[in-house]
Amino acid sequence: MRRDRMWRRHEFALAAAIAEETGAPEGDLRSAALARFVMDTASLIRGQEDQRQAMRELFALIEAGFGDTSA
Repeated sequence: MRRDRMWRRHEFALAAAIAEETGAPEGDLRSAALARFVMDTASLIRGQEDQRQAMRELFALIEAGFGDTSA
């Protein structure tokens, strides 16, 4: 439980930084969603044979804005 709260604080800080960097308003849902996805990448790649490649694929998806999912 304590670890989850700490993880969420980092997620909220990342969301705020993303919003600030992109000029989005405070509390922007897209910034929060991106921060959540980024913070969850470690759990998403767990169990993958090539974790580095899996991480590259996830961040390519983020960079593409979920528009090109053919990777």
